[in-house]
Amino acid sequence: MSDILEQIIGLYDSGLTYQQYIDAADLDIKDRHLYYLQAMRLNESEVNRALKIKAVKLLVFCSSYCKDCRIVLSILENLHGVNPLLQYRIADRVGNRDIMKEIDINCRIPLIIAISPSDFNLVYNEIPKSLYSTISGDLNDSQKEAIRKNYRKGLFKAEIMDELISKI
Repeated sequence: MSDILEQIIGLYDSGLTYQQYIDAADLDIKDRHLYYLQAMRLNESEVNRALKIKAVKLLVFCSSYCKDCRIVLSILENLHGVNPLLQYRIADRVGNRDIMKEIDINCRIPLIIAISPSDFNLVYNEIPKSLYSTISGDLNDSQKEAIRKNYRKGLFKAEIMDELISKI
């Protein structure tokens, strides 16, 4: 087993559940997380997709203040609520930058890793790749900012779910 995989498994084992994570946050931050948890509830079609997820362990690097993280964590928690075979734990970016740099040199969050006993792989990094391609394209700054604002409002839930489910 590689040193980095050992560290990742250790972080998973000591990581926080969603409830522990939001309980440790300031009240204002906790309220925001709970708002998104409700706003990102799964519809019937999404529930059916969630039920097809096979057993998986995910490690999520994030920070409680991060708006992008709130959206993604809410979706993960709702997926887990429907299908407990999807297990995940949360580790703060603070104190874990070195291991994150092994996966993504820029340490962008949320950063999600799927873990098996013998390996790990990157599942998700900051925003969906499809959205990143759009933002990296031929848009002006105000168009890019509008997309980011809509992302942080949860309007790209389908794209987030597509990327998560396709990689786990």
